Amino acid sequence: MDEDTRFRTFFGRRLVHLLLGDGHDVTIVTRGQTPDDFGDAVNRIKVDRTNQDAMMEAFGNCYYDVVYNQNCFNPQDAKIAVESFGDHVKRYILTSSMAIYNS
Repeated sequence: MDEDTRFRTFFGRRLVHLLLGDGHDVTIVTRGQTPDDFGDAVNRIKVDRTNQDAMMEAFGNCYYDVVYNQNCFNPQDAKIAVESFGDHVKRYILTSSMAIYNS
């Protein structure tokens, strides 16, 4: 895998490292299936993002300055995320990776 492909595929990890390097508190949402190299530097919330009840339970009382969503694959996932974070986030940013598309 060339460097350009790695960047497109794993820019979420790069974003986390940049945020940590700038001194931000970072929480990542994970299914818990893929290891990461962040150690104790991040908070982790394990949740099935396709389950409305689980998302509401995980985020109903949380407040964030920014949420970067890099795993929204369909309108239902977007609806669940918007309803779960509601007015508990100042800025919600949806990103996508070209790595999922044929070039």
